[in-house]
Amino acid sequence: MKIKKVTKNLCLCLLVVFLSSNANIYSQIKNLSISSGLVTTNILGDGPNTAPMIPRDNDTSKDFSSGGSFKGVQPGIAVFLNIGFGEDSPFTVPIGYEYTMYDARERIPVTMQTTAWFKHTVNVSTITLGLDYEIVKTALSKVGIYAGLEGRASFIPAGNLYSKIEYKTTNQLVINNRKTKDSAFRFGGQVKFGIKGEIIPPLFINSSFGLGIMNLAGRDNERGELLTPDIRYETKESIIYNSFFSLILQYEL
Repeated sequence: MKIKKVTKNLCLCLLVVFLSSNANIYSQIKNLSISSGLVTTNILGDGPNTAPMIPRDNDTSKDFSSGGSFKGVQPGIAVFLNIGFGEDSPFTVPIGYEYTMYDARERIPVTMQTTAWFKHTVNVSTITLGLDYEIVKTALSKVGIYAGLEGRASFIPAGNLYSKIEYKTTNQLVINNRKTKDSAFRFGGQVKFGIKGEIIPPLFINSSFGLGIMNLAGRDNERGELLTPDIRYETKESIIYNSFFSLILQYEL
């Protein structure tokens, strides 16, 4: 939590220093807006971070590593400060913070009388800095279509692995709850396309879809895979490709 707070404060300080030290850029800022809403991410492809926590293979002679089991859409929330440069400029600089809740659950019937449940969670905080370019703008409802590039700095804390095993013959429950790997910091990015339209002045709705990489820089093979609960039998950190979707309400100041 302290690392996340320090990171956020550092980014805010750098922004203040940058704007205050360059009066020319500051004078060109014509409009600001704030926005907040829902964001989702989906890990693309099959790999260790989407593989099951418990392999469905009865061959005990193999060495199996536990997958992250984060297959499918993972929800999150986001807030943004959008810096514009006037009605005639097609460029906008969005600065944001995202909080994504990776949540995986598995139920495994071990035998007729024994059932196991597993829950794996990792809550990722991400600072974003982007540049959007408005490709098309119409007078109707002030609708605009844009493309953008975004840099992403993600803090991945230690995850949590919860397990429960039920023995029906004895009515016994065995519960275990532990932290997973050490925290990590990764740099990534995304390319996105979006559409923005006015609802009622000064409220807009903004939706986008993007493709990106979560750990483009900063990978650590000694730590193993980025979003799996256990390092056993892992020899590297694979690149994680993501798709992103956002549905945001934007308020112009």
